[in-house]
This record gives sequence, structure tokens and C-alpha cells, in this order.
Amino acid sequence: MAIKKMGPRALTFVLSEADSNLSRDEGDLAVSQTIVPGQILALLAAATGVTVTSAARAGNTGNGVLTLATPAYTAKLKPGAYSAVCTIAAANGGTFRLERDGVEVETKAVAANFTKELKFAIADGATDFVVGDAFDFNVDMGEDDDAGEQYVEWDPTATNGAETPVAFSCYGAVTDSSDTQRIVVIDKLAVINGQDIQWPDGVTDAQKNKAIRELKKRFIKIQ
Repeated sequence: MAIKKMGPRALTFVLSEADSNLSRDEGDLAVSQTIVPGQILALLAAATGVTVTSAARAGNTGNGVLTLATPAYTAKLKPGAYSAVCTIAAANGGTFRLERDGVEVETKAVAANFTKELKFAIADGATDFVVGDAFDFNVDMGEDDDAGEQYVEWDPTATNGAETPVAFSCYGAVTDSSDTQRIVVIDKLAVINGQDIQWPDGVTDAQKNKAIRELKKRFIKIQ
């Protein structure tokens, strides 16, 4: 998403912040990012260190196939046992519910894309699914069950977690397609000059207001 070319110098967008750098933190900027001071950032699960696999449950009647996206997860991924279970049978279709530890995450029809925590689609097969058919997932988040997170440009139209604002970039930075970079962000206990926020091109007033409300939850005030 394109960003305005003109913007404030480093940290001039900050009207006030907590003492002893309590408002600031460091983190990794994901690959293929270009950010400027005062730009809103989101956090996504790191593209490395997480492995997701899936398999049709033994005894399924339907023989449709589940295909994982790349990557197969979003920043909302959590440790737990995931499964996609057919809840409504239909000729050449049906409905599946994605569950984590038995709790519903998302429900979609066959052929639709699941996008909340795991990203995949289920295709119809020659034999229709019946209620109770399922796919199970193996989610390996590492030894500490921590996917790790990296900063990316905030995108209000995204559905993978990048639509949730969490911080402002203190300085400009650029990463290529293979390397991340350490950056400094303002992520709490600060007052930001709303005139100096580097909004993405095309952002709507409704999207701005929603971002401001989300940032307020993190004790970042826009004025």
C-alpha cells in the first residue's frame, strides 16, 4: 500500500511520551517493507519458525481436498489443537467449522477461504462430505509455543492481522525480500500529533477512526 512521500522527521510526530523510554520498544521489521517516521504498524507472526500441516481424518466419507495457503497462518494463530469439521452437508458443497480446542474460530462453505487463524480452502470431491467429516491440523510453533512477531505496514483492508494497528515507527527503514531489520517503535503511553500521522493512500475516515480507537486501547492518544 503506497505511503505519502512527505512526512515528519524522526520522532517529531510524538507530542509526549513516558519517561525512561517506557513508550518505546524494539522489534523486527518484516521482509519487503518500506516505512517512514510516524507510520502506523501492525504485528504478524514471523514467516519462519512456524509449521502447519493438515490431514483428512480417517473414516471421512467425502474425498475433497484441503489446501493450505502460503503462509498457512496469520498473526492471530495460537497454540492448540485445530480441526475443520463438516457441520452442514450439501450436494457438491457443504459447510465446515474451524475449531481450536473445540471452540469455533471461523465457519465457511466448501471452496471459500478460511483467513482468521489458519489460512486454507476445502475443495469438493467426487464423493460429497457428510456431517462429521473432518481435517486435522498439526501446528508447530517452536519449543516455546511462540510464533514470534514482526512489524509490517498497517493495512486497514487486510484480513491476516495487518489490519490491527499496534505501534508507530520512530524512524524510516527499508527491508528487501530476504532480510529483516531491527526497528524502534512507539507502542504505548504516548500522545501523537494527528496531523503528522503517515496514513496510507486511500484510507477512509472510518478506517482512521477505527485505528485511533484501537491505538487508544494501547494507551496511545491521537490529538
